[in-house]
Amino acid sequence: MKFILIFEHSTSISLKDPDIKLLFQRLHQAYIDSVSNPFYEPNTQLKSKRFEQVVTSIMIQNDFTSSSSVTSLP
Repeated sequence: MKFILIFEHSTSISLKDPDIKLLFQRLHQAYIDSVSNPFYEPNTQLKSKRFEQVVTSIMIQNDFTSSSSVTSLP
């Protein structure tokens, strides 16, 4: 699984390497929690409200809501 975080560079958002690493760690942990659910069927689309909540929380905390997206690639 690969995660790609895309955001527009602006002067109001100043992320450093440790900040970005933390974002990916939180995203990765949320993914692991979601696919570890015994009701998740492997190799199917991930439909988890909890995962979506974590992604939304990450975006809101870091003010990415207006110009960013998070994508997961198999």
